[in-house]
Amino acid sequence: MYLGEIKNIVAKYDPKILKVVPQIITLNDRLNFIDDIYKKQIGITITSDLDLLDKRRDLAVIGMRSVVESYTYHFDPAKRAAGRVLLQSIDQYKVTIIKQNYHAKTILLRNLTEDWEKIMVLKAALITLDLKDWEQEIRVSNISFNTIYLKQNTEYTKISKTDMASLIDKAHESYISLTNHITTHATLSLSDTYNKVVKDINLLTAKYNLLVEKRLNIAIDTRDINLP
Repeated sequence: MYLGEIKNIVAKYDPKILKVVPQIITLNDRLNFIDDIYKKQIGITITSDLDLLDKRRDLAVIGMRSVVESYTYHFDPAKRAAGRVLLQSIDQYKVTIIKQNYHAKTILLRNLTEDWEKIMVLKAALITLDLKDWEQEIRVSNISFNTIYLKQNTEYTKISKTDMASLIDKAHESYISLTNHITTHATLSLSDTYNKVVKDINLLTAKYNLLVEKRLNIAIDTRDINLP
């Protein structure tokens, strides 16, 4: 990050010697705040708890389907019939539940467990095959997942409301204040240190401008290639 490297350059020459301690503190604080917000936005997308709960409900569904499918070959007609209706209830959505995104999977599993609870033939089939505990595991793991998921989404929404562009603008203002102070001191002082700082900053700026220009050229080339 450009502003971070500017901060490092000033730190190398010592803010006290350069007489820009207040300016570098302000810039540093604003850069740290931006970094904290960014880390929270990245880290909140998925946590280990959420991942474990998602895997738990996946295993529950896979296990349940495997069991009821095996019962469709049972020698007992009643258990065979119970296996068939439960397998049909799982496969009725015409999609593989575990391959859906978080939100879609949560809805499908909620609908499925509600069917098992409300539709008498399915409810009876669970009792016949003694699978109520498995049904309960799917229900509980899905509810647990959704609770954590909604909580994290709420936190992410709050963080997202922070105007990142505004934070970057404030950091840029701090950078301008810092460089203005350095330029002023360089003009008034006979110390060669300021000239070295200005030179390093100018070299860094030229390097970043070149990088931006290259990225722009790549974007233009790519757009041209995709033209019909």
